[in-house]
Amino acid sequence: MLIEPYLRDGEDATGYGVSVVHERPARVGERLLVTARTTQVDGRQVQTVATVEGPAGRIGIGTLTQRYIPAGLFSEGSE
Repeated sequence: MLIEPYLRDGEDATGYGVSVVHERPARVGERLLVTARTTQVDGRQVQTVATVEGPAGRIGIGTLTQRYIPAGLFSEGSE
């Protein structure tokens, strides 16, 4: 949903890169806050950063890079 505002008509996106750093454990049942934001947008891709916070501090941080592709490129039945 973060990248949808940056897609043009007839465009979709696919995952290109993922990086995750797990900094500490979380206990079963702890409430966690996940925050994601767009950090880079250009004519080829969108990058987002997500953080996970728990009662004792940050659990982890990760980045996801998605590249623009023509809509339907990887749909079932496409060649």
